[in-house]
Amino acid sequence: MLEMDRRQAEEYESRQQAHEREIYSDEPYGQIVPSRKPIVTQQEDRTMATPRMQMRQEDPEERAKRLLDRLAELRDDLAARNTRYDVEIEALEDEIPDEIRTKIEATKKTRDEDMAQINELIAGVDADVRDAVISVGETVNNGTLQAVYQVRTTWDTKKLEGYAAAHPEVEKFRTQKASVTIRAGNAKQRDV
Repeated sequence: MLEMDRRQAEEYESRQQAHEREIYSDEPYGQIVPSRKPIVTQQEDRTMATPRMQMRQEDPEERAKRLLDRLAELRDDLAARNTRYDVEIEALEDEIPDEIRTKIEATKKTRDEDMAQINELIAGVDADVRDAVISVGETVNNGTLQAVYQVRTTWDTKKLEGYAAAHPEVEKFRTQKASVTIRAGNAKQRDV
């Protein structure tokens, strides 16, 4: 298992080094920087400040796909770094004497049980705070924490759109705001 993780980390590192020599030197978010170096280099600072005119010439969908590719690369880089550190830590842990390892495991077990109890207590008090603030009907602040009271109103969108079709004057009260959620995509649908 340890050998497989180490081999995977080495293979990924090799692919990363090859990729660093590729096309990203002139793109807005720079190249993947080797581990243990600053995340944003001076070169990246300059390329991030690329004139907006150049970005406007690029098709927005192609730009979004390119940026998603970059985000995926950075996430992969993060995972590879975590794997590499896990491998290093595991190798160091192998050097710990069995007597100390037993004490560490016992302490971890005690910690996990203690944390589970306190997290359960926190969840219960959190629910009680929410119920209490709802009964007060306004935000409550104790100087350390603030429980913000909010009322969210929802409407039946389909029925309101039907009403708006018959009464166009209500359209001026309608606003829309786009949002984006980033999640793992389907590789078959991915266009490069």
